[in-house]
Amino acid sequence: MRSMIDFEMPLLVALQHSKSGLFSKFHFTCFEWITHGKLFRSNTFNLQNLCAAGTEEGPILLISKLSQSIVPVCLLCVHKTTVTDIAMSNQMNTFLSVSSDGLIAGWHCQDGSCCFSYENLLKPGDIKIVLSDTDTSVAWFWSKGFYASLIDLKSGVVLQNISFIGLSSFSLLKKYSNFQYRQNESNNSPNNSFSKQPLTAIMIGINSIRHYQVNETTNEFIFEKEENKEFDFNEKCIVTPYGIIRYRKNFFAIYLQNMPEPVYSDIIDEVDDDDMISFIDWKIQDSLLVCTFKGLFKIYKIKIVNYEKNNQQFLVENVTSFSCNDTCILTNPAFNRDIGYVIFA
Repeated sequence: MRSMIDFEMPLLVALQHSKSGLFSKFHFTCFEWITHGKLFRSNTFNLQNLCAAGTEEGPILLISKLSQSIVPVCLLCVHKTTVTDIAMSNQMNTFLSVSSDGLIAGWHCQDGSCCFSYENLLKPGDIKIVLSDTDTSVAWFWSKGFYASLIDLKSGVVLQNISFIGLSSFSLLKKYSNFQYRQNESNNSPNNSFSKQPLTAIMIGINSIRHYQVNETTNEFIFEKEENKEFDFNEKCIVTPYGIIRYRKNFFAIYLQNMPEPVYSDIIDEVDDDDMISFIDWKIQDSLLVCTFKGLFKIYKIKIVNYEKNNQQFLVENVTSFSCNDTCILTNPAFNRDIGYVIFA
């Protein structure tokens, strides 16, 4: 594990202004808005936002949205193969990345320096990151179709491996989310319900859904139950930090934990015959993003207006729509609610 640069010491930064087409040299795979530190906020850069963009070629490109354009800021070069995912750490001063060869890297948001990199911990594949809300020193890395591994980011040690052939979606559910209210609590007080509520995780496969409880001391998973899921070639089923979403063509439905019927569904009439929903993101509790391959975006403003025993009121307060003409979206969009931008390629 490599130690990071002491960001309190003075740094000499060399700048080169270039008009070459840096964006054209890369094929982007994923995006993540990050909380940038004081080097990028200094008078030299004076950036109001910063996004990390993964590439097929390996380098991560830090980019910023200015008033009239998106500009490259710097390259982060550790990965040698396709970057498959980037995640802003809950620690708020680092972000993580992983590539198809299994290499894991951590980056300091203050200056873009590499905090650590680990090789040979993960089998190659299309690997994604799931962060822990309770312990920033660990994270889950899961490969579509095969496995999930819990990694100690301080020591570079694999703490737990779970094999799941056909794994297609995986998430830890937010512990203190209003959307995860357990109806079998004897005390109706919401705060009491949250305090007793165990941290849970869900993995979705081709024809089954697995539920796990999380040991909050070791962060390891304890198997709870497995339920059958009817396979539908035309439907996609994903789990998010706030619930399960099923979608197809121009329709989606939201299911909350332990509730068999959807709490909300919508048919998007604006979707063309030759278009369909390609991606749904629900990482922000009150904002759900839906987009299609041809660049139609809808942002649903969500609110829980009431929750009682046997009665959870799920309300969509507002729906904002916008579109990008002549677009074919090939990556998962990254939504920044604070500045009101969605970035994709």
